[in-house]
Amino acid sequence: MERARVLAIDDDPVVRRLVEIVLEADGFDVDVAADAAEARAFLRRDGRPDLFLRDLEKPVDPGKLRETVRTVMARRRFSGR
Repeated sequence: MERARVLAIDDDPVVRRLVEIVLEADGFDVDVAADAAEARAFLRRDGRPDLFLRDLEKPVDPGKLRETVRTVMARRRFSGR
């Protein structure tokens, strides 16, 4: 069975690592990004995760990130991936 994939976005490297350790121990594949630019690069390069976790106290430029997610999802549906 394929493991669920999580993209965690947080500017604090300690928080990113903690999230990675905890979720991997629970059986998730985890990718991390420090900001919206890293998250967008990940999405363009590696596709879409099953779940996003993000830091709610720091703006992540949600408009650009949301648009990137929509673009990647549309590409995946069109290509059948």
